[in-house]
Amino acid sequence: ADDIIKALHEGRRIILLGNYGTGKSRCIQELFARLSSSNQPAPSLRYPIAIDLRDNWGTRRAHEVVQRHFDDLGLPSQALGILKTLDKGAVCWLLDGFDEIGSQTWSDNPLRLSQIHADSLAGVRDLIARSTGPMIVSGREHYFNSDDEMFKCLGLSEGSTLVIQCSDEFSEQELKEY
Repeated sequence: ADDIIKALHEGRRIILLGNYGTGKSRCIQELFARLSSSNQPAPSLRYPIAIDLRDNWGTRRAHEVVQRHFDDLGLPSQALGILKTLDKGAVCWLLDGFDEIGSQTWSDNPLRLSQIHADSLAGVRDLIARSTGPMIVSGREHYFNSDDEMFKCLGLSEGSTLVIQCSDEFSEQELKEY
């Protein structure tokens, strides 16, 4: 978590990949807790917003993702202020579960499946494209057919995005510490 926070403070964009149950959502929760803590060093100066992407089926644009999030929190009037800051880098987005945005169709054709993924992630991709601040987006590593598809569907650049992987199990040292 410390390394990820450092990368976010540096303005990085990160994809966190892992299998089911490897701690992606827990990592997002921990990052939010630390980034929103008053103990954070001065360089943060960014407001962390954690969004569970599972709740964003059918969104096509950034404002829909943000508005739905704040509506669900019971704070609908806060969305407009956040939307005004998208291009200012004032928000650190913590987007959890790109693989959990369901679609109403399925295909065994890889090209069609790629298009389905792109369509279901349209709102997330727009949020990523319009936001200039740091972010982390998480999901299962085998959701996409390829890394190229992943970068295209999320609207991230392979060359400037840090991709990290959750371990499937504890190392011996981690097990002893746990």
